[in-house]
Amino acid sequence: MAIGREKQQSGFGRAVVAKADHLGTEASSVTSKTDSEAQVAKIKGVQRKIDIKLLAWYCFVYLIVRIHITNITNTAIMTKRQATTSKPSSAA
Repeated sequence: MAIGREKQQSGFGRAVVAKADHLGTEASSVTSKTDSEAQVAKIKGVQRKIDIKLLAWYCFVYLIVRIHITNITNTAIMTKRQATTSKPSSAA
């Protein structure tokens, strides 16, 4: 019966009902914003997990590359030393 009275009221009564409807819409939009924020947070969490796994892989690959470069440098130095020390002994 109260609903019927609100419909019959004019002026301020209608404004109150309209404002209540407007607040209901805002509440649903706040809920949807919260849901979208939750989805964004979930996506960021997944991205962090992927980034950590990729970072571990990149660190491993970087380590292997550095070892490889260091070994190439050491091999070149050792080859030059052997070439300079072996020339006089092979000539003798």
